Amino acid sequence: MYVCIGVIVAAVAVYLFARYQKKEQSARIYCLILAVSGILGILVCIDDQGMGNVDSVVRREPGDGSYTEKYVLGVEDLKLEESYDLTVENRHLDETEKRALFLRAIEEATTLCLEKNESADHVDHDLVLVKSVCDGLVKVNWSFDHYRAMDINGKLAKGLPEEGTLVTVTADLSYEKDHMEHTFTICVFPANMTEKEAFYAALEETIDKANAAVGGKLQLPGFVDGHQISWKKPKNNMPDLLVLLGIVSCAAMAIGKKTDEKKARQNRMDQLQQEFPQMLSQMSLLLSAGMTVYHAWGKIVQSYERSIDVADSLTQAVYEEMAVTWRQMKDGVGERDAYEQFGQRIGLQCYRKFANLLTQNLRKGTAGLSALLEKEVENAFADQESMIKKKGEELETKLLGPMLVMLLLVMVLILIPATSGFQITM
Repeated sequence: MYVCIGVIVAAVAVYLFARYQKKEQSARIYCLILAVSGILGILVCIDDQGMGNVDSVVRREPGDGSYTEKYVLGVEDLKLEESYDLTVENRHLDETEKRALFLRAIEEATTLCLEKNESADHVDHDLVLVKSVCDGLVKVNWSFDHYRAMDINGKLAKGLPEEGTLVTVTADLSYEKDHMEHTFTICVFPANMTEKEAFYAALEETIDKANAAVGGKLQLPGFVDGHQISWKKPKNNMPDLLVLLGIVSCAAMAIGKKTDEKKARQNRMDQLQQEFPQMLSQMSLLLSAGMTVYHAWGKIVQSYERSIDVADSLTQAVYEEMAVTWRQMKDGVGERDAYEQFGQRIGLQCYRKFANLLTQNLRKGTAGLSALLEKEVENAFADQESMIKKKGEELETKLLGPMLVMLLLVMVLILIPATSGFQITM
């Protein structure tokens, strides 16, 4: 219990520390896990304290079966203390309860047996011989005084007299070691079947005769009870399923490809957003050193290409785009058009604004461009910091699911041993 109290205290401490560090969202999750674990642990400790010596055990209700419970068996004289598996049988009924159960079983068995017929005085449908009644507590075995009117399964025989045949039905009811017999008489008449039921009865009889014949093949009947019939194997749906599987697979591949392309575009946009402050800082530094925009652009591209050739490092999206723009200008495309295409090709607002500043520089001159770029560098780094914080918050939100699953697992691991002790009473 002291450990559990310590866990709760630790949870409060974590919450206060995290609140001081301005991380309330993650702190609430950690504290919830620790606090729930500690509270459940205390409840288990309290429950265990009330289970020192046990002198009785709760039995299950009749029909629910027995169960095994582990105990520590102690015998002081023998200096014995070891684990013992105690088998606890379900509660047994007293004589009054047994009589009431058998009476209910007789009524239920009789009702179910005759449910397809008008009454016991007029039976013209097969009997329903259930194996158990009263939710499975009472087993039932059926028998008849003769089997000329029906078989052992309660199916009516053919050729019964129109005036009816008396049959004595015996239901042997059993509950645990107790038995009771219930006998009643029914009057059986020729089966009252619909045209469809009569056809299937004749079909079964014909097939039984065909099965009894000698030969390597079963001859299927073509005429039954005056009806011409045909036989065919059910349609094999496997080709249709294979075609459907192919269509679904193609659709899944197309959706997956589009999803991958969308994810790749988003990753590229994120990379361009992250690389913008570094590129802008390099451009501002070179312009401050007295270079023109054209030469500064070429310097950045050439430096990037040398680093790729020497170090064989990963490519960077923004410098690849700058390299495309540099080759356009080398091929004769005007600076203004090249810078505008650079901003439009990337599409991000920050790059469009950067391209506009460069095109304005070509129209109005370089005065003040360096200062504007320095200000843009500050804003870009601030935006990058804000974006990193936002992604961190999104990551914390995504971790909520796994952390809640872990919390549920902890609760289950603690509650299972606790609830298993609720079967025991003092």
